[in-house]
Amino acid sequence: MQKNISRLLILSIFFLLFSTTAFGQNSENVSLELLEDDQFPEISLSMRVFNAQWDFIHNLTSKNIVIQEDSNIYTPISVNKSQPGSQIIFALNLGSSFAIRNSQGISRFDMVKAALLDWGKEYSKEEQDDFSIVASDGTEFTHLNAIQEWNKALTQYNPDPRDMTPSLDILAKAIDLASDPPKKQGMGKAIIFLTPPPKQSSFSALKNLGDMAVQQNARIFVWMISSPTLFDSQAANELRDLAIRTHGQFFAFSGVETFPGIETTIDPTRYFYEIRYHSEIKESGSHSVSVKVQTAEATYSSQLVTFDLQVLPPNPIFVSPPLEIIRSVDKQKPQDQGNLTTYIPLRQKIDIIIEFPDKHPRRLKRTTLFVDGVPTEENIAEPFNTFSWDLTPYNSTGEHILQVEAEDTLGLRNKSIETPVKIKIQYSPFDLLIVIRQNILLVGFVLSAILLGGLIFLMIIKGKIHPRHFGRLQQNTLPKFKQTTEQKTKPSHPQKPKTKAQKHKGFSWFKRIRIPEKKIQPQSRITAYLQPIENIHGKKHPKEIDLGSYEITFGSNAVKSKIHLNDPSVDNLHARITSNQAGNHWIFDNNSVAGTWVNYQQIPKEGKQLEHSDIIFMGRIEFRYLLKDATNYQKRIITTMEKSSGTHI
Repeated sequence: MQKNISRLLILSIFFLLFSTTAFGQNSENVSLELLEDDQFPEISLSMRVFNAQWDFIHNLTSKNIVIQEDSNIYTPISVNKSQPGSQIIFALNLGSSFAIRNSQGISRFDMVKAALLDWGKEYSKEEQDDFSIVASDGTEFTHLNAIQEWNKALTQYNPDPRDMTPSLDILAKAIDLASDPPKKQGMGKAIIFLTPPPKQSSFSALKNLGDMAVQQNARIFVWMISSPTLFDSQAANELRDLAIRTHGQFFAFSGVETFPGIETTIDPTRYFYEIRYHSEIKESGSHSVSVKVQTAEATYSSQLVTFDLQVLPPNPIFVSPPLEIIRSVDKQKPQDQGNLTTYIPLRQKIDIIIEFPDKHPRRLKRTTLFVDGVPTEENIAEPFNTFSWDLTPYNSTGEHILQVEAEDTLGLRNKSIETPVKIKIQYSPFDLLIVIRQNILLVGFVLSAILLGGLIFLMIIKGKIHPRHFGRLQQNTLPKFKQTTEQKTKPSHPQKPKTKAQKHKGFSWFKRIRIPEKKIQPQSRITAYLQPIENIHGKKHPKEIDLGSYEITFGSNAVKSKIHLNDPSVDNLHARITSNQAGNHWIFDNNSVAGTWVNYQQIPKEGKQLEHSDIIFMGRIEFRYLLKDATNYQKRIITTMEKSSGTHI
């Protein structure tokens, strides 16, 4: 479920104040550092919350947090505090100011090193943090997993600061190191920057480095090593501003000041809250989310985070639907032969699969089976992927159109393609008597008409009735005086006896009866077929595949597809072939890995119409599409990409 999905983008530039949010001010105190949609419609936010002193705010619950997604307001499903640790980087920008010694002969660097080692000896987080040391002389100890390794590295580091030239390059290297992927998701970032006062020419570079640290969510804690006369200099103010903008701290040391507690300084960077909420996004596109945190002391709001999300309705697909269902009398219940509603099967199992084209599987609200456009069966609870179709209302042979609709919890719905299914009622001899009995009046009228027609027909054959008698009957109705006159004027001749042929002259009417020829109904709707072709590996499908007006699916999974293609290059549900109203066959690919190809060209998403003699590739399985009646077909020539091959089909 991970193909073709837009990655969510996080715009987390914390040095820009979010002034247009509906939640208010103090957007810097709440930072949304991570956004995940793998479990959509549940979305996960990674959030850090700090008070005015930039200490982490503990013990928050869902009652303290409000989420705004686009224009919708949500309460979190869950709020969990995590402590993944922090990436702690010590950036030693050493110079001559570190070499100055006190009255006991101890240099400032030795005092700083002793303070750091004291913290290392008291460290008790059991390999929770990630430790690094970078120095201006090129020394680097990066991503140490254990505090013991860090203590050993710092103990063995004994430079001579008098020979070193300070440079802001060491701060840039520390910020770049903070951008490395953390060993644990959600780890904070803390840089302890030990430096002399920078030169005025470096002030602009210092501002740029501060912006880079903000983008990396790295807090910079500045320890300026210098004489007290420089504590309020412009250089000191530039370093103090760097610490403030990155939500760190500033400390100036001349040799007599007390060092701040390193553990207290770093600890707020070790925590974050994982917040999960149920999204109601129903359309693909760009969306935004922000949070508001309410405490007893103040209300804090986050910056706005935007992300792109693709949301599509579920796609239901029939799994090997029946082409024909034959209902007949239950031989174990002969007493019910007269009741067509008791014919078996009484129900038909219909299986479906539901795909999520947006690769975000989610819970379903319902699935509905439609028969001839009318909802017949519905699932409102698990299992959603099967129906028991009631067949008792169908008491006559006929074709019906099946379609299934799926609706998810977001209210997005979609219907499958239409699938024809024929229901055939198989009557027994006794059943025919039942039908006659139920329609006795109609049957009696039809039988009477048949008997009367047969009697008349028989009399015509026997010569009892002659069609010419009707004309003679008209002549006999003329006035008698006319007949008398004609009799007097015509000579009288004795009548000759009729011959045997004349007696049976009525049979000429039988010859005039036209008996219509019986029309032969088509026995099959098969209009084309797929002819297997042996591929370059010597494999081919074992038999031809008939194609009609119904849909056929192809794949390596015998449950999901009607035609089983046993080859590792074929997906579970690889492709399908269907027929439109004009009787043309179309082939569609089902987002397969190897793709579906016709005449050495990959078919588009909207499918391709097949023509006689087309060559089809489903993975490495080859077929030739052939029409049953190809009399009007014009021979096609298919040429491969290699002009010299001259291959023709």
